[in-house]
Amino acid sequence: MLFLLFLLLFLLCQVCQAEPDNTTLAEIEYLKSFLPNYGVTWMFLPDGNNILQLAYLSEEPRNSSRMSFLKVKDKVNFFLYNRKYQKSGIRIRMTRSLRDASEDPFDPELETKFLIHGWKSSKSTDTIQNIKNNYLKADDMNVIAVDWSDLADNFFYFTPVLQTRDVGETVAEMIDHLVVTRGASLKRMHIIGHSLGAHTAGFAGSKLGGQVGRITGLDPANPGFEGTPPSERLDPGDALFVDVIHTSSGTAGMSMRCGHVDFYPNGGARQPNCSIFPFALILDSCSHGRSHQYYAESIFTDQFISYRCRSWAAYRAKQCSKGSIPMGHPVPNTARGIYYLETNGESPYAKGNTL
Repeated sequence: MLFLLFLLLFLLCQVCQAEPDNTTLAEIEYLKSFLPNYGVTWMFLPDGNNILQLAYLSEEPRNSSRMSFLKVKDKVNFFLYNRKYQKSGIRIRMTRSLRDASEDPFDPELETKFLIHGWKSSKSTDTIQNIKNNYLKADDMNVIAVDWSDLADNFFYFTPVLQTRDVGETVAEMIDHLVVTRGASLKRMHIIGHSLGAHTAGFAGSKLGGQVGRITGLDPANPGFEGTPPSERLDPGDALFVDVIHTSSGTAGMSMRCGHVDFYPNGGARQPNCSIFPFALILDSCSHGRSHQYYAESIFTDQFISYRCRSWAAYRAKQCSKGSIPMGHPVPNTARGIYYLETNGESPYAKGNTL
């Protein structure tokens, strides 16, 4: 992987003076003139800690020793956090309720958040921990981390892509179990997923008939999902309210709308201070992760002020509809359409009114 990265940097430096079109498509097409298989058989994608990893755009061979005995649903684990179990959490299973309610770590009277990580991530990565920590600082609630790291930790990227449906259906089974045996409210369930986890959340919501209260998609994964029909990805029918934050559109993240309301901070592709190299969208390991960083910060602020516009160009020309809404945690569930905003390049990211 290091050899490929150095080779890529060398090739890019040869064209630093060429100043090609600074768009995602132009950068990828220009890169393919040197590495024609980039984006076809392999590409760089960031993991849950914003570190670039090499991804093979194919499935793991079915006859591999790992795949021969793999049962997807056995590899999905649930860890409950609340103010009593804030650091380590407690693993929960789909078993009968404890007889003594005082020993039951799940409180059906509290709001419940399910957090689902993406590719090459786990419950310990920033994707999960930052949002979990901020929610429990704000209030006591049930925060359930869905750890499918045994499946997601796979260089053959399209194997976990295909497994997102089974993982999502397993999440749906856990939610249904909590509703039936613990008396939890389905409408008070909120599923938050990053990257592949966003589509996993969508499959969970679809399995529950679109009746879960809310799904938040944090830069839903692009490879394997862009351009697919609604049944094959996150879409507005998966929950009563679906909000989506796009931060690396066209590379690691989807560019197409997939929620009731879709936010495109800074245009949705390249985030501030994430551009280090020429062709930075290819080597950008932080824009994809900014989605969960913005969301974690939004738990404490309503200053990710967003404006409904036709496009990023219209936003920059100040040709947007009147009125604004906050992005992230405090977004109203009546929000509909496409919204744009600007952020700061470092924390605190929220910039307030920008138009």
